Amino acid sequence: MKNLPLYFISCIVLFHSTFINAQSSVQYLSILSPSSIVGTYRDSSNFREASGWGGSFPGNKFNGQAMIPDVDDLLCKDDKTDFAGKIAIIRRGTCEFSAKALYAQNRGAACVIIVNFENALVTMGAGTLGNQVTIPAFFITKDLGELIINVLKNQENVVLSFGNNPEGFGLIQGFVRQDLNGNCLSDTSNKGLRDWSINVKDKSGSNFKIKSNNQGFYRRYLSPLFGPYKLSVEPKNTSWLACDLEKEVQVTDHDTSTLNFTVISNKDCIELHTEITASRLRRCFDSDFYINVCNEGTITAK
Repeated sequence: MKNLPLYFISCIVLFHSTFINAQSSVQYLSILSPSSIVGTYRDSSNFREASGWGGSFPGNKFNGQAMIPDVDDLLCKDDKTDFAGKIAIIRRGTCEFSAKALYAQNRGAACVIIVNFENALVTMGAGTLGNQVTIPAFFITKDLGELIINVLKNQENVVLSFGNNPEGFGLIQGFVRQDLNGNCLSDTSNKGLRDWSINVKDKSGSNFKIKSNNQGFYRRYLSPLFGPYKLSVEPKNTSWLACDLEKEVQVTDHDTSTLNFTVISNKDCIELHTEITASRLRRCFDSDFYINVCNEGTITAK
């Protein structure tokens, strides 16, 4: 039997973004309407700008209405769709990226978004027509693209925003810290706790979670449409108690709200959790197994 290498990772989350050529000059793509799909998305994980071809927005900022082609959703030929001033949403496939963009540009599009057929990002090459494209061109993942396309097919207006900050959103941020001096205050001298969940509830009662990073810091852009929001920290287990009750906040566009949370130890306890994962297993090939050991207790585990 082969000896398989084991990699021990002690409760560390590794974030790695691969950039091909230059990073996008636009950092956020936001959906401003309709309310059913409002949200904001970061570059490098959800969308990517064309590499070495296409134009740019004045000031790297643009708001516009999205539109799909009237006939050919791949837009590999001119189907005479009037894209005047619109953001053209086109599916990937059959012809070059730049050909799709040029057809949309020639019909007045202010921007083109090409939707992948899988949840991955590739760098869109210029192809044979890239030097003729002067409007911004972006590539987005399948799930995000299909979300937009399905709403457009229901005859609803979709307004999108590109920018270095999310248009129409407010920022909520703060720390989750362990109280070390018994006053239940979020002092900067207290230890930040990584990978803790902050539960967020909007005015409709819908819930989602935000995770703290390695320094105990969390942040999320939220839409004012669904506020006020109620935030609370979730203790990892019964060894922890939250100092803070549920906090309510109303976010406003381009504003930042800071809410810190503090927890105390209920008892001295080590709580070890172990996960074992593996890459794809193939017969007669070496495989790597990964062991992740995390202490969710209140005292240090040696």
